[in-house]
Amino acid sequence: MRLKSMLLYAVSAAFVLCLAGCGAEAPLVIDKQGQPTDPPSIALAEETVRALRARDATLRVGSIIKVPSMLGDRSGDQPGSDLILVQDFLLSTLGSMGARCVFVDRDGQPVIEGLFIMCELFSEGRAAATPETLPDGTPNTRFLTGYIDVAGEFVIPPRFRFAADFREGLALVMENSTFGFIDLAGDLVIPCQYAQASDFGEGLAAVAEDADDGRRWRYIDPTGATALELPETVVHADVFSDGLAAVTVTDPARPERAAKTGYIGKSGAFVIEPQFESAGAFVDGLAPAKRKGRWGYIDKQGEFAIEPQYLDAVPFEGDVAFVHVRKRVWPWQSDSWRECMYWLDWMHTDRIDIL
Repeated sequence: MRLKSMLLYAVSAAFVLCLAGCGAEAPLVIDKQGQPTDPPSIALAEETVRALRARDATLRVGSIIKVPSMLGDRSGDQPGSDLILVQDFLLSTLGSMGARCVFVDRDGQPVIEGLFIMCELFSEGRAAATPETLPDGTPNTRFLTGYIDVAGEFVIPPRFRFAADFREGLALVMENSTFGFIDLAGDLVIPCQYAQASDFGEGLAAVAEDADDGRRWRYIDPTGATALELPETVVHADVFSDGLAAVTVTDPARPERAAKTGYIGKSGAFVIEPQFESAGAFVDGLAPAKRKGRWGYIDKQGEFAIEPQYLDAVPFEGDVAFVHVRKRVWPWQSDSWRECMYWLDWMHTDRIDIL
């Protein structure tokens, strides 16, 4: 058993270092002027690590700490919104897929503990969780997910193949390879019938259904009724944010050309014409957009406020955003654990990895 534990630890360590060595670039955090800065909740992550170690908690290679937001402060006053999630994949039962998940408060005091294959932060009083064992005692071999409350009890049983955070009282879920929406009670208020779907934002969600002539996109309201039809040329639609939604279209007259992304208002008309290779959500007047292979940030006139220069970028949260820059950083070459942390998890803006 001791040898098995050592082997498991070694494999996990090698896996994390492999992740650290497989990418080519390093991200950093910028402010709205495009200047490098530190996200405010890095301090919270560091305080959590210190608090856990002060309580003699073991943080091993492969551990993950998820704070309410690695960038902005979205904690609010919903139940569980201030809890920090610690996942230790090496504390799971040997030979199982589960991780020991502990929700702690700002002092590192455990509030909720359990064995889960995966768990997410709380949103609107619910946290998506995939248990090792289903309520009937059978192993969760299909990786079904449900939602727990702040007492750690499943208030929505694990029955979904995919379960997103709650947004505006509804959560996107998947059953039988199609998507629908549940309410906070777990009732399926919009049946699983869509091939693709976004979260709700500003009272609307983008959904797509397969048809004989391709995939057709539209926006629905919280009752599932169509709120906005989209033309057949739309190949992808995103969630509304800041009054606009990124929509990607093809040009029927020139099908050999790549699809372009622009932004529509709630009338369905383009406010910013399709011209970008890709684009993300607007937050406080800025949105990530890609042109000629590089990402920058545009304003609501479609002009670049931060010039395209990054390999990748995500929407702003609060006053800061993650961007991907051309700079190779290997963990054993860096004097800063923060640099490696950003480099590993630039896409996961609510978590850090403990190396």
